[in-house]
Amino acid sequence: MNEKAVSVELGHALREWGVSGNHQEHVEFRRWIIKEAVSALRLKPDAKKSMESIKKSKFPKDIRSAYEHVLHNELTDKDFIYAYIDKCCDIDGPEEPFYRRPDKFNPSKVNYIRRKAHKHTKMEDIDPLTRFQFEICSTEVVLFQSWILKTEGQAAADGLFFEAAIACHALQHESCYNCKCRQTLRWNGGSGSAWQDL
Repeated sequence: MNEKAVSVELGHALREWGVSGNHQEHVEFRRWIIKEAVSALRLKPDAKKSMESIKKSKFPKDIRSAYEHVLHNELTDKDFIYAYIDKCCDIDGPEEPFYRRPDKFNPSKVNYIRRKAHKHTKMEDIDPLTRFQFEICSTEVVLFQSWILKTEGQAAADGLFFEAAIACHALQHESCYNCKCRQTLRWNGGSGSAWQDL
């Protein structure tokens, strides 16, 4: 995706989240976000882990130890996590209050329509610059709340168990797609490398 396409898409996304005002705070925020995204696009991404460190890492061969290994990796992946409070908390999870729809008569023009769930929400509560309050929490606290205390956390716990089971099986029994050899796959898991665990 080129820089212009990124800028245009980010402009749409910000307006869907309600950062659409012409007042100085919104204009500056949009300009800053787009500038940072374009700058990040120009940087070469650093490798998350070197191939040597991946080769040296040992993934457990039994399912119980594999699950413990994956859980431990989740705990040590980050020192802290940003937790947030949403003023629109009666709605299930944060979502964009608007969606875009091309104009019927002018396809190059886009209209932003308020979602039904946000029809009666005040505009000042929709504004993401005031809608969310963030606080730094330790990883252990956030994971305990999401895995143990909240019922929707069961999906996260089940996902980690599934990840451990698949990795445990694949590392021992599946062939590499490229070289067609067994026991050549390596685990590269963690919350920062979704869909690239092997």
